[in-house]
Amino acid sequence: MPYLTESYTTTTNMEGSSTTSSQPMLSLRSTKSLANGEITSIAMSRASPAAALATYTRGPLRQSWIDMFHLSSGRSISKIEGDRAFYSPSGTRIATLHEAATRFGAGTGHTHQCNIVIRAVDNGKAQLEIRGVNDGPLVWSPDGSLIAATEDANRVGIWDTRVGLRVGRVVTHIDTVTHIAFTQSNNIVTLSRDGTLRVTDPQTSRTLQRLEIEGQAASNPRFLAVSPNGNTILSVWGTMVQVWSPQTNHITAYSLSAVRSTEGWPLAATPDARFLALWTETGFDVIDVMTGATVFENNGGALVTSGSFGENGSVLMLGRMDGTVETYNVKLTRK
Repeated sequence: MPYLTESYTTTTNMEGSSTTSSQPMLSLRSTKSLANGEITSIAMSRASPAAALATYTRGPLRQSWIDMFHLSSGRSISKIEGDRAFYSPSGTRIATLHEAATRFGAGTGHTHQCNIVIRAVDNGKAQLEIRGVNDGPLVWSPDGSLIAATEDANRVGIWDTRVGLRVGRVVTHIDTVTHIAFTQSNNIVTLSRDGTLRVTDPQTSRTLQRLEIEGQAASNPRFLAVSPNGNTILSVWGTMVQVWSPQTNHITAYSLSAVRSTEGWPLAATPDARFLALWTETGFDVIDVMTGATVFENNGGALVTSGSFGENGSVLMLGRMDGTVETYNVKLTRK
């Protein structure tokens, strides 16, 4: 595969970019009150019946909890301690991230050392533990056989989820890795505060493709999504949106501030990376990622703090500052 290096140019001219022939319409399905405070993360499983999880803190010690529940009925499945949790692609396992220690280095710098615990969803029993990762992004491979997380020295480790053996690393970033995603071929896509987006073969640690970001936005990666076929890599840097096709090296780039009348912060993308949900100071909206055009808007309620689309994009789940979880049906309609 060719080694590519590209720098983008800020542009608001979207002529020549592809447009969608349909747009999402959302309708509220259910509302569930889970906590007395902020929902910090949320996710949905592919299992049948579909389940979801939300994380929040409670009690005087601000202890983190993971609440799993059935998507259709809202009935609770279980509650376990943990800072964050991620469903496996099959929905039968979850990976939970637990803080183990805080390590202080020279000067004032410190890192949070964490352990990954992989559990069965049906009974919560721990199946595997991976020690010594950082308090950063965590992601499963599409087939559930691998899991990736950040380590010291701006690295990413990849482990076999059956036996816990390390099978690869990403070692070429020179600043903090903030986002990780797998491609269908189990290559690793990463964003870093060093201003690069990399596609890496984890077995050889060699960079396959690289996108360089210029300007102030380069040190502020905020969002990453990869389409199932790998043809679209969506990333947000500061207010800059990048839609990159590695196969053709085509880039669509624009500033959210140039195409929006209000500020918006990325929450979640549909699995095909066509639409992006953003939270705003008054609610949330959904944009077409190729143009930045707002295709759905919802105002009201407590501040939106987390979000996740379901596997096929037909469901959007949102967490709010007041501990409420909302589930929306998503339907594509012709323009």
